[in-house]
Amino acid sequence: MKPNRLVFATLATSFLGVPALALAQAAPDDGAVVTDDPPVMPEPPPEEAPPPPPADPHAAELKYDGGFALASADDKFELKLGLRTQLRFEAVRADVDEAELNARFSLPRIRLQLEGHAYGPKTTYKLEFEMANKGFALIKDAFVDHKLTDKVHARIGQWKKPFNRQELVSDFGSEFLERSLANELAGAGRDLGVALHNDYEKSPEGLEWAFGVFNAGSDKPTTKTTCVPGALPTDPLVCTTGLPTNVPTDFGPMLVAHVGWNSAKMKGYSEGDLEGGPLRYAVAASYKLNPRDLDEDAAGDLQLQHVVALDAMIKVEGLGVSGALILVKDRQADLATGFYGQAGYMLMPKKLLGAVRVSQVPEGDEKRMEALGGIDWFWQGHKAKWMLDAGVIHTTGADTNDIQIRTQIQLVL
Repeated sequence: MKPNRLVFATLATSFLGVPALALAQAAPDDGAVVTDDPPVMPEPPPEEAPPPPPADPHAAELKYDGGFALASADDKFELKLGLRTQLRFEAVRADVDEAELNARFSLPRIRLQLEGHAYGPKTTYKLEFEMANKGFALIKDAFVDHKLTDKVHARIGQWKKPFNRQELVSDFGSEFLERSLANELAGAGRDLGVALHNDYEKSPEGLEWAFGVFNAGSDKPTTKTTCVPGALPTDPLVCTTGLPTNVPTDFGPMLVAHVGWNSAKMKGYSEGDLEGGPLRYAVAASYKLNPRDLDEDAAGDLQLQHVVALDAMIKVEGLGVSGALILVKDRQADLATGFYGQAGYMLMPKKLLGAVRVSQVPEGDEKRMEALGGIDWFWQGHKAKWMLDAGVIHTTGADTNDIQIRTQIQLVL
C-alpha cells in the first residue's frame, strides 16, 4: 500500500472509533449522584434484652390502701393495719329532782384492725381489738372468710351477726354518735359462729343473703363467781372469780337469717349520702331465733325468743333516709315493738350534713322515746369528721325528759 493511502486509513479508523467507544459506555441515570464514599452496610438487628430475673417469692411491698398494707410479691398474702379513734365530750342531765348536769371527756372507741388475705385473695381475715377504757384489749372481730364460688362465701369466727341494718353500719360510718334505742331492743351485736353468705356487707346489686348459727352469746366478756361453803359451818364462804370470757358453757344455738335487695351503686351499710347521685335503695328482713332454754317450762312451753327486723335505706341527691321496725316475742311475754326513723341531708356536698332521728321502744309498761338532731363536718368522708348531736329521751308514765349533748372528733388511719 502506498504511504498516502496508509495514512488516510489510519486517520479514518481513529475518527470512526471515538463515537463507537462513547456509545459503548452506559449513560448514568438522571439524578444519580456519583460519589467516592464506601457503600453503607445495613445495621445488624438489635440484640434481644435478657429476660427479667425471677421474682423473689419472699419479697414484700409496703403500700397505703385505706390503711398501711404489707403484701407479698405474688399477692398471695396481705396484711393491712388500721387504727380508728373517737374522742368525745358529753353532757347529760337526768330529769329527776335536784339533778345536776354531768359532763365528761371519754374515748368511747379505740380500735386496732389487722385484716387482709392469705394463700390468695379468696381467703380473707380480720382481727380487731377494742382498747378504749376497758383495762384490757377486747376482741371485737376475729374471723376467716373464704370465697367458695362467685356467689357463696363461708365464714367462721366472731363478727356482727347479720341482723338489723343499723347494727351492721360501722360505729365509724354513722350520722349520729350512737345508734338508736331500737337497736338496743333488736339485741344483735357480735357473736361466735359460722355462716354462709354472698358478701352481703358490700351491698351486692340485687339479692343479698346470709344464714348463720351462733353461740347466742356476746362480744362483751363476763366473769363468773363461784362460792362454796367453808370446811366448818362457822367458816365463811370461799368464792372464786374466773377469767373474763364470752364463750358460754353450752351454746344456744342461735339461728340468724338475713335476706335483702339492693339497687345498683348502693352503699347500704354507710349512713349519709356522701356519694350523691340519683335514687338508690336497699331493703332487708332479718330473723333471729334464740332458744334461751330448749327445755320446757312448768306450763310445757319452750323457752324461745323470736326477733324480726325489717329495715330500709334510701339515698338520692345528698338525702339519706333510713329506718327499721323491730318485733320481739320473748318466751310467753307479749309482743314488743320498737322502731326508728332517721334522715340526713348534705347541706354542703361532701362537707356538711344535718340529720334528725326519732325512735321508740317499750320499757316495761311504759315507753322510751328519743328525739335527736345533729350535724357532721367531713374533712375526709367518714375517716376524718367532727360530729355533734343533742336531744331528749322521754319516758312515758314517769313523764321524764333526759337531756343529752354530745360531740366528738373521729379519725381513721
